[in-house]
Amino acid sequence: MDLTIVIVSFNTKQYTRQCIQSLLDHTSGLKYEIIVVDNASTDGSVIELRKLAKKKIINLLVNNKNLGFAHGNNQGMRLAKGKFILFLNSDTLVGPKVLNEIFVWMLKHKRVGIVSCQLLNSDGTVQGTGGYFPTLMRVLTWMTIQDLPFVDRLIKPFHPMKSKALFKGTSFFNKRRELDWLTGAFLFVRREVLDSGVVWDEDYFMYGEDVDFCYQAKTSGWQVMYLSIFSKTLSWVAVFSNENDIEIWNLTEDVSFRYN
Repeated sequence: MDLTIVIVSFNTKQYTRQCIQSLLDHTSGLKYEIIVVDNASTDGSVIELRKLAKKKIINLLVNNKNLGFAHGNNQGMRLAKGKFILFLNSDTLVGPKVLNEIFVWMLKHKRVGIVSCQLLNSDGTVQGTGGYFPTLMRVLTWMTIQDLPFVDRLIKPFHPMKSKALFKGTSFFNKRRELDWLTGAFLFVRREVLDSGVVWDEDYFMYGEDVDFCYQAKTSGWQVMYLSIFSKTLSWVAVFSNENDIEIWNLTEDVSFRYN
């Protein structure tokens, strides 16, 4: 198995469906599986996902309680069979051949453990996709004077994108860079990273877990890379959510077909 795609779902029925469709439409030439972990959605997501599981399009785990983003990723990760694991937000659309090209790139760069591509908002604008680990100086700068255009050249930014500033920092994400951390919306991870003990810290229910995940990888000696040459669209939807029985649909077949 070349690739496992793990998607954590919570009340994003339509977006999850569109995300899965984009994977089926635009990923060919790879042996891959899709694992969806649903965190007790109440919007009809589970009914829709069960249909896909019955058609052997996805592997499905259904929690009867919202266990959080990190926990859901860990659940999917434990079932993953791929050489690489992509942790993918449910509100994303993946463009043509993005995963194929990143897969080939990763095969050539053995010391890179985690990669992300350029993320685009639904209006085509570039979205911030990572930065450098927070230090006291970086956080103070980020909160006070980072809007000034020259500051990022002097102090590596914790979060380079400044959406409300005159100088937004978009150019930062137009170049390939080694960063400290990447946004959890799209993390393409080498299996050896996970085998070395890197996991999602479940003390983070939502937000910040991606920084911690990348910190574990970096301190284990892996490079974390942002690749602007590959891109996908991202439709942001703010979804906030508040041990259990788990419904599991275990499937093993690779998928390469469209569903209606």
